[in-house]
Amino acid sequence: LQAYGQVCLLEFKLQGRSRPGAAVEEMKRRRYMDKCRGLGQPIHWLWLYFSRRTRNVERFEVETV
Repeated sequence: LQAYGQVCLLEFKLQGRSRPGAAVEEMKRRRYMDKCRGLGQPIHWLWLYFSRRTRNVERFEVETV
């Protein structure tokens, strides 16, 4: 997602299917950010963890690079 001179990379995970931090590791391992570096804009990574039980966001993580 690119808007207002910034890039946002989103990763969604269902809690209970993966361990905490798995989304962060997966995005870094797959090097998603490398595809956006050439744009010269701030890059924000957002990891959203959804609860199967409540069907809502249970927690999230954000990192700006």
